[in-house]
Amino acid sequence: MINENNEPQAENEEKNQLVYEVLEGMEQSNSELILLGGVLGGIVAAVLINPIAGAFLLAGTVGTSILGSRQRGSDRMKVLTGEVSPVAYMNADQMKSYKQIIGEDNYTLEMRTVVEAGEKLVNVSKDVKEAAYQMVLESDFKQVNPIEQLSLYSRASCLILGRSGDGKDMWVSNTLRDIKKTGGVRVYVVDPKGTDHEKTYYEGVADVYQAFKSGSMSDAEVVDNFKKAFEQFLSIQSDTWLLVITESTLVGDAFSRTKDNYLAEKISKLVTTGNADKRNLWMMAQVTNLANLGIDSNARGQFPTFAVCHRKNIDNAVNSWGKYGTLGKIKTEVLRLACKTSPRERCFYSPNVGEWLPMPELPNYSGYDRDKFTKTTAIAPTPTPQEIKDTHQSERHENSDWTWGAIALELRKTSTTDIVEFLKNLYPDVPNNRLNEVIAGIKAKAMENGDNDIISKFSL
Repeated sequence: MINENNEPQAENEEKNQLVYEVLEGMEQSNSELILLGGVLGGIVAAVLINPIAGAFLLAGTVGTSILGSRQRGSDRMKVLTGEVSPVAYMNADQMKSYKQIIGEDNYTLEMRTVVEAGEKLVNVSKDVKEAAYQMVLESDFKQVNPIEQLSLYSRASCLILGRSGDGKDMWVSNTLRDIKKTGGVRVYVVDPKGTDHEKTYYEGVADVYQAFKSGSMSDAEVVDNFKKAFEQFLSIQSDTWLLVITESTLVGDAFSRTKDNYLAEKISKLVTTGNADKRNLWMMAQVTNLANLGIDSNARGQFPTFAVCHRKNIDNAVNSWGKYGTLGKIKTEVLRLACKTSPRERCFYSPNVGEWLPMPELPNYSGYDRDKFTKTTAIAPTPTPQEIKDTHQSERHENSDWTWGAIALELRKTSTTDIVEFLKNLYPDVPNNRLNEVIAGIKAKAMENGDNDIISKFSL
């Protein structure tokens, strides 16, 4: 015989009997022992100390018992109405039997509802709890690719959160390589940290890479360097560009301390008009408070947020990010289990999925292991494909032995004010990791020959 849920009658009766046992167990708690202990304690206190102390102890115990009874009644009602699965209140043996009765798939679904609702498994050991949560995580998270998730925003602005060492650069650099394979988007990286072991993340993928060591600069110097890089980015008139700021928190704090509104104004406009101007922004930051970057609490809700977290930083992430609600419900136990599932002890959040997921192993292009603080064998950078060219490009010259006069003439003739674009059009074979060296040489020659108009035109 089959019931209305297509369950065999015998299995349905077995399931109902098990649920009944769970409900009975919820009813029969140790409240009677607590109450008895309180009464005896009250009598002893009255004899040994004074009657008033005994009365207070007795009254407090009775009150606690009544409150506990009400809570148990509420929990039982949740199970009876189907609001909470009975698995939340089962012991280990009952869980095992319940899983055999309803099947592994249905059991996983019910356990997932318990985890997502934030309910606790109250009658099992810590190991059983972790195994149950692990089962839920592994049933969902293996199919999600973090690079594909972030690649969806190649023509949109977003925020990537992560503490120092969590893996923001690793994730972003791999995603940029994926984006560059399809073409059509050029990448402009501003790296305010400027560390040698991190710049290699972006070799072979950034069309323009601007770095400065903020750690050894005053706030005024940080502001000045960032303005120069940002203005150069805004001056580019051709193609679709993605601006990547590798440490927005550091830059935002410098602008805030110098009381300079430049950054807030520029980024607010860029985020608002991004697609219309073929300009978008990825900001990497350590905190969700973006007021210093021109994104207030109202705008932040409209700003898609990704995040990555290392196991060692989970508590900080929960305390710092959880209160803003931009990353969904941040539950410590879920993050811990997601990190435990990850081969790199990291988890990530994608707004497309709305969940925290284990981070898989990603190629390390930096040649530096942030976990062990040691150098590794760097993966050879992927050559940057030639992107869409400026329609006003000058005639290319293949002879690399030009005199400075010929180069200066071409610099004055070109319609672009972007020195990188000029070099890419004129010398397409120059590797990206040599561009800064070539630009420095041009600046030195211009200064040597007093060609201040060239220095001004290209903001050298």
